[in-house]
Amino acid sequence: MQNRRDFLKLSASYTGIMALSSLGVPLSLLANNNPNFSDYKALVVVLQHGGNDSINMFIPSGDDSQKGYSNYASIRSSLKISNTDLSSSLNANGSIGVVNPYDSDSIANAYLKGFYKSDKIDGLAINSLMPEMAHLVNQGKVAIVSNVGNLIKPTTRSEILDKSATLPPFLYSHNSQRKLIFNGVASNLNTKGWAGSIADYWKNVN
Repeated sequence: MQNRRDFLKLSASYTGIMALSSLGVPLSLLANNNPNFSDYKALVVVLQHGGNDSINMFIPSGDDSQKGYSNYASIRSSLKISNTDLSSSLNANGSIGVVNPYDSDSIANAYLKGFYKSDKIDGLAINSLMPEMAHLVNQGKVAIVSNVGNLIKPTTRSEILDKSATLPPFLYSHNSQRKLIFNGVASNLNTKGWAGSIADYWKNVN
């Protein structure tokens, strides 16, 4: 998986305005504060509401005994994606090649059919139902930031297990953690959302 530093480097390689209009922040406010940018940049947020099986979306494909495919397969059992590299069926433009990943007798079979190995991220593969995503990753246009979640401060696994850690309220509740993401404050479920705070801060611009 790409780490945070790689993600920031990739983000910095593009110039322009980070558009937050879909989150309620008018583009005009951003544009007025960045008049010299000539291209366009968007922040895209895909909120899965806790319903995304991401380890079958981005699949460990390396040979490492702990982080590779064999350990993943033993844990996932019947839910594992087949250890079948379909990269040769991915066209140069990201379209589906001669082996159509959607051409299967059931959605379940198509979902478990195989994967595309990443050219950019060692040990990572992308579910075969996502050829367009695989193409964007291989072009360096999409970065993957994994294992992201709410924490009040850096916390170790042992601190969580011995209950000495200061953790966000209702840490294992999807709806509570979703609200904390909107708040931008991991310790408070009742504060104002971060997008609303930005809009308030910029309300008098021009």
